[in-house]
Amino acid sequence: MSSTAELYANVGYVSLWIGYLAIESNSCVGMWTPKSPLRNNRMEIAYLTFLDYKESYAATCMAKVLVQIAFEGVPEMTIVA
Repeated sequence: MSSTAELYANVGYVSLWIGYLAIESNSCVGMWTPKSPLRNNRMEIAYLTFLDYKESYAATCMAKVLVQIAFEGVPEMTIVA
């Protein structure tokens, strides 16, 4: 949580571009976030899967959902990972 607070302090907080937790079967399997607010219609995403879930498809699902959220907010953006 402290790294997320640092990120917001450095780049600002924008409600859609926040960190998310990935929950599967009542367990937190990972987290994902844009690395900074949208700039020039471009956003870099970051995500990780916790060690016990590395063999699942959690990372793929997290990236897919984050991209969906991003395009709902700004359809013409470019996303990099």
